[in-house]
Amino acid sequence: MIDCDQNIKDILVSPDEEEKYCQRNGLHLRRLNNGATVLTASRLVEDMKWGELEIFFPSGAYNDPVGKSGAHHLLEHLIMVGKIFPIADAANVLKNAGTNQRSITVMLEGSASPDSNDFGLWPVIQATKDVLAEPLGHHLNLEKAVEREKRVVLGEISEDEAKKLQHDGIQERLITLDLFGENHPFMINVLGLKEEMVSITPKELIDLSHRVFVPKNMVASGFTSGDRLLAASLANLLEDSFNNFPRAGQQPNPDSFPLSQLTNPTLAPGQSFFYETGLGNKLVSAGFVWLFDIPNNSREQMVLFSLQSLISQNFFNLFRQEGWGYTASTSFRSLKDKTFYNFSFEVGKRLDIAQFLCLVHQRSMETVLRDVSEDAIEDCYKKEKRFQEIEPVPRVAFFNHAVEGLRNFGHMIDYEKMLEMRKSVTIKDYRRCLERFLDQEPIVVAIGDLG
Repeated sequence: MIDCDQNIKDILVSPDEEEKYCQRNGLHLRRLNNGATVLTASRLVEDMKWGELEIFFPSGAYNDPVGKSGAHHLLEHLIMVGKIFPIADAANVLKNAGTNQRSITVMLEGSASPDSNDFGLWPVIQATKDVLAEPLGHHLNLEKAVEREKRVVLGEISEDEAKKLQHDGIQERLITLDLFGENHPFMINVLGLKEEMVSITPKELIDLSHRVFVPKNMVASGFTSGDRLLAASLANLLEDSFNNFPRAGQQPNPDSFPLSQLTNPTLAPGQSFFYETGLGNKLVSAGFVWLFDIPNNSREQMVLFSLQSLISQNFFNLFRQEGWGYTASTSFRSLKDKTFYNFSFEVGKRLDIAQFLCLVHQRSMETVLRDVSEDAIEDCYKKEKRFQEIEPVPRVAFFNHAVEGLRNFGHMIDYEKMLEMRKSVTIKDYRRCLERFLDQEPIVVAIGDLG
């Protein structure tokens, strides 16, 4: 089992319970001899047949070689240009790939008429395996292919740089910087630095691909329409295709994600940060961030996630009362033993920044939180209870949590236990959760122009 905190271990399906858990919830799990993992499930759809397949490898931008930032993203571009495309096009299959700080994922999706037996995915699976086995081998002239994709990525970098000059781009980056610190993986730009990305050689990309695409790292997950037999046949096909995946003896790409340093050690509740943009106007972006010592997937976090929508609505009401034109967004994120809730907004009129921040901060603390009524908490609690009464629980919920667990911890997350945990929450838990908001000052990040 991948190292994780005790709270997570408590909601993982143990190896001796995997078979029974899968049988109860319509899942098909295969652990292949070479270390790869396959999971499939299905649901009935009468008017069409469709299927989707994701092949996940836990190696991303955080594992880029030193001085070669953007290598994983460039590799992703190259594996999706060439061999998979003509076969997928002929089979009416959509194809894509994605890279983030921690992973590369190849995604395929196909559909067909109800009388079809494979809706296009079956012939593509072998081609996908061949590409992942030798990711750059299908390019007739690899040097030209690499240079072509570098030009594409340079265009993406230019677009990304322009976006960062906008208020929302600045705010997003600064909030993340203040929360995690400049060395955290979340601060890494997947696209890489221009001068480093253009210096990457074809040989370095080949070497990287042989470290990334290793069976021990692979989690293949497929969700289909049709009955359980169709999902089982997909699992069998994936097992047959990937059981002899090359490089089984290769060492997986090292994962150096610093689990012990998930937040900026200098960060403290009540801190305020102001950044002048120099953009020549007084438009203000700001964000309030509450950082809690609440573990991921815990009972407390479930209550916090449910209650945050109520708090967000009170923010919106405040802005309407003051007559401020605004756009606003909320986010709710968690990492191991930390949970944070962020409310970000941008006002649509020119205001004195100091006066504005003072007013918003005072009103948000005194009005937005302290005026949350007992009736509102009760309504929020009742909505959650009504949601829990939905029967049967969609199979896709069990599938998605199982995939998340396999990708991050090597074992499925037990959604049955999570449902039991949610059902045990009381109205007192909601009140205690709100008290945590009241007891802690938010971190304030504001962006504007003093000129």
